[in-house]
Amino acid sequence: MNEEDPPPRKFTFKDNSFQRENVAATPPAPSVHEILRDNLAVQKSLEPAVLPNLKDRRTKRCRDYWLLMLTMNSLIALVGWKVYGNPAGSVILLSFCVIFNVGLPWIMFQVMDKY
Repeated sequence: MNEEDPPPRKFTFKDNSFQRENVAATPPAPSVHEILRDNLAVQKSLEPAVLPNLKDRRTKRCRDYWLLMLTMNSLIALVGWKVYGNPAGSVILLSFCVIFNVGLPWIMFQVMDKY
């Protein structure tokens, strides 16, 4: 920087003065107990007097599980009867049987919601 250069300018905001309005018009803040009492009154007016029946309804998952297990395992046994002499077909069929018999309970009882 040369000595001939003017000093850098400093930019600032000008001072603003604000006037307060409506100072006396603000009501006092309600206490926490008043707010909770009002919330409880509204909740009691909106909720029913008798709670609905929250028991689990009976599902048809067990019936569907056993129906699928019996039909698919009998179908696997029928196909296994046809491909009995073929080693590749027997290995593929056995692996499908294991995957199905392990995967179906996991899907039916762990992954799926009650229906």
